[in-house]
Amino acid sequence: MRGRDRPAGGDGVRLEARRTAHARARLPASWTVSAVLPAHNAAGQIEESVHALLGALSGAVHGHEVLIAEDGSTDGTRELAERLAGVLPGVRHLHARKRRGRGGALVDAFRASRGDVFLYMDVDREISPTYVPALMASIDAGADVAVVSKRCAGARTEAPALRRLMSATYNGLVRLLLGSRCHCHQGGMKAFRRGVLERVLPMVEDRHWFWDTEVLVLAQRFGFRVVEVPVRLRYGFGSTSVRPLRDSLGMLVRLIRMRGRLRGLVRGGVLAGPGVER
Repeated sequence: MRGRDRPAGGDGVRLEARRTAHARARLPASWTVSAVLPAHNAAGQIEESVHALLGALSGAVHGHEVLIAEDGSTDGTRELAERLAGVLPGVRHLHARKRRGRGGALVDAFRASRGDVFLYMDVDREISPTYVPALMASIDAGADVAVVSKRCAGARTEAPALRRLMSATYNGLVRLLLGSRCHCHQGGMKAFRRGVLERVLPMVEDRHWFWDTEVLVLAQRFGFRVVEVPVRLRYGFGSTSVRPLRDSLGMLVRLIRMRGRLRGLVRGGVLAGPGVER
């Protein structure tokens, strides 16, 4: 498989939405999948998430491993992860003494992984593990990157008005300022052929929440093919951790900074411009 990790074309990424969100797939027997759960202080979620992910993988791929990328937890997550890795075949625990951030944990997990496909899922299971087969089906069909999407054709999301507004604004700005063709950049489940991350990660700077956006934008600029898988989910309508002013300012600063980086890389001939094939 590694020999087939290639850009789809020099003009950029072809983007499509798969409408069979729960399609069943079996990758070729020679392919293996490394599935990662980044976890920080997730003692109440980690065990159920590991079992759910293992169940989803067993129906979608022949060979797989699950890596718990435990990121400097202080609530007992480390001990639970160690126990799970000790009793469940194919589960490994990666511990960090100091918190690295979500993106940092994923980078370290990729370096420790062995699979031909690298998949990660947020430990809170906002996106159900039942979408794993659909992402694997997209990779099997030729995608270089497969991501869940809350905003592409066929997706349906019920959420408070503030969350919808911030999501629409953020994703719209990523498309406008960075030339992305994706409709959703922060969905909590993505899968990559290994060669994509080997090419892209050396250029990724952020180690926290913006990491996903950087990876997707750079993958497109390198010409890799991205497929969006529509999801359906419903958020609670109670309290939220969203901080509109602070989060919006942080978002804007990172987008402007990356826009400047991309322009420099395009001028230097390292990356293609934002024009892509639809």
